[in-house]
Amino acid sequence: MKILGLTPRMRSGGFSLVELMVVIALLGIAMAIATPSFTRMIADQRVRAAATDFHTAMLQARSLAITHNLNVTVEPNDAGWEAGWSVHPESGASPVYDQGGVSAGVTVSGGDAGVTFTPSGRVKAAAALTVTSDSDNSLVRCVRVELTGRPVTEAGACT
Repeated sequence: MKILGLTPRMRSGGFSLVELMVVIALLGIAMAIATPSFTRMIADQRVRAAATDFHTAMLQARSLAITHNLNVTVEPNDAGWEAGWSVHPESGASPVYDQGGVSAGVTVSGGDAGVTFTPSGRVKAAAALTVTSDSDNSLVRCVRVELTGRPVTEAGACT
């Protein structure tokens, strides 16, 4: 006999509170594992970007020196390489290229003197800058300018 008005209880779709809590716990564990490697990746990209910026400035200065048959200098701003640098003809003209500072968390060490390219594309003295992450000392890039004027970027500290 069937009673009118009463229907069997239907199971509703969706997630239970227990299932939701398990998923949130698993996501928390995954985030805890991934965060340190993500932080390291960001620091590595900052170091690579700063080294690439230096490398590009050296290439641009060399190109200007050869093209315009002038001595062209890349030199740090008054506060040092970390605060930025400029590319300008040695004759004292205004800078052709002025770069702001490197990203926060990046340290640049090396000579305080600039790098001067001659009209032949060579440099007056070889130079090297070391770009290091403040958060991980193993993240290091070296930007060297050989006497031939060719800039080279390598992993590791300058020797």
